[in-house]
Amino acid sequence: MKSSPHRDPLRFQPAPARLIPKSGSAPESSLPDAVPPAVQTVRASDAQLEASADQLYLSGQFGQALAAYQELLRSRPQDAHLHFKLASAAWNAEQPNLAEQHLLAALQINPAHAAARERLALLYIGLDQIDLALEHIEIARASVPGNQDFALTHVNALERAQRWQEAWAILEPLLEKNPVHPQAANLFTRLASKVGRQEQAAALVDRVLKRPDVPAFERHRLAFAGSKLAESMGRYDQAFALARLGNELAARPHDPMITQARVERQIRHCTRRQLRSLPRATHESRRPVFIVGMPRSGTSLVEQIVSAHPQVYGAGELPEIPRMVEAMSRRSSYPECLDTYSLNTFNRMAREYLGVLGRLHADATCVTDKLPLNCLYLDLIQLLFPECHVIHCRRDPLDTCLSCYLTGFSVANAFACDLSRLGAFYRQYERLMDHWRSVLDLPMLDVQYERLVAEPETEGRRILEFLGLGWDDKCLRFFENKRPVTTASRDQVTRPIYQSSVGRWTRYERHLDELVRALSPRG
Repeated sequence: MKSSPHRDPLRFQPAPARLIPKSGSAPESSLPDAVPPAVQTVRASDAQLEASADQLYLSGQFGQALAAYQELLRSRPQDAHLHFKLASAAWNAEQPNLAEQHLLAALQINPAHAAARERLALLYIGLDQIDLALEHIEIARASVPGNQDFALTHVNALERAQRWQEAWAILEPLLEKNPVHPQAANLFTRLASKVGRQEQAAALVDRVLKRPDVPAFERHRLAFAGSKLAESMGRYDQAFALARLGNELAARPHDPMITQARVERQIRHCTRRQLRSLPRATHESRRPVFIVGMPRSGTSLVEQIVSAHPQVYGAGELPEIPRMVEAMSRRSSYPECLDTYSLNTFNRMAREYLGVLGRLHADATCVTDKLPLNCLYLDLIQLLFPECHVIHCRRDPLDTCLSCYLTGFSVANAFACDLSRLGAFYRQYERLMDHWRSVLDLPMLDVQYERLVAEPETEGRRILEFLGLGWDDKCLRFFENKRPVTTASRDQVTRPIYQSSVGRWTRYERHLDELVRALSPRG
């Protein structure tokens, strides 16, 4: 799951109001001195629509705001600021490609639009394209040197580039000027261990979290950043307390009984006989490799190792399969709706997905999709890609669930905010995977995280053999792989193998009774 810089464009949090600056879209000198009455009427209507779109945006209705800005843009295609507004709505409506397109359009029309350039830098940070992010934020800061938000984005990019002293040189005076700024405090916790200021950062986290005027989403992020810092200092009770606070602040509705009912329905409906009676796509492509499992089970590490091979492209967490399931579920319940689809429909869906892979990389023999919870949809995956391979990542249940709890997912994985729900979800996931092994025809390889970190070459060779690929020594130097990594595991998979995460739960054992009960057969 994706990580969160101070405003990560790929997390699509409800954005602060400053995403739509109050400044106009065109300089006053470019407006005509006299406007005919008919045009005045059009402009009044136009202004009303824009005000309505802005209100939709600020109330969090990003899809509707996006549609309104698109309508406005038809009559104002050269309005750089309108492109910027549209991009902000697209960003929050989970359409990063559209956001990038309109930010670039805004800059083509008006290269001096500093806010668009800073937003583009944030987008590239979220995509782990740090060189591009630095290029844009440096230009933005040069044009508006006193802007604190731009400075924080610069710190963010420099931290991601591992240029820690340069980042600290910008951040330190900002903290002196405003020592309780939540975004600055968050960045400080990430830099603290690199610049030898852990104690100072830990004290700042405590001060900022006690302030009642700090928004909940900022407190959520800071709590998890503080938790990670506390763990690095060996303060496990404090780390757990901060994670608990972060999860309470981020709690979202999740009913374990709904998950259980869905799994029971899949087990009851998706028998071997039933699945074999359904049509399967006929494209015969073996390109897709699905890396699945619980979040925090080693999926990112497996993808990083495999994608270091010259014949493999690592696509990261693709949203296509869940989107297909969501679209199917709008017609009738899943998985029963699978019975109603024709061969032509399955072929069309498969072509659309393969088209996405082709646009990402045209030549790779294998393209990995490592969205962990695609494990919930392996029935559909078998029907669309009967020749594909599935790598199932496994890890000690306590370590897996604890790592989910300590990560601080900001959008997805609502089950991870509560230890009891986490344990219940894990049990249903395990139950469904046991079922898939008994009914699916897909080739599936189990990879145990603990064995992988203990014997990376042995396990790496086993994985590549499963994919029909020869060994390449680059796979042992996976941390040199320059592919973007945007998940919460970024720090782990961009350095050599380490084993300190094995048995991590033992440091928190005194806090895990609720999780242990939920994971037990009687939980």
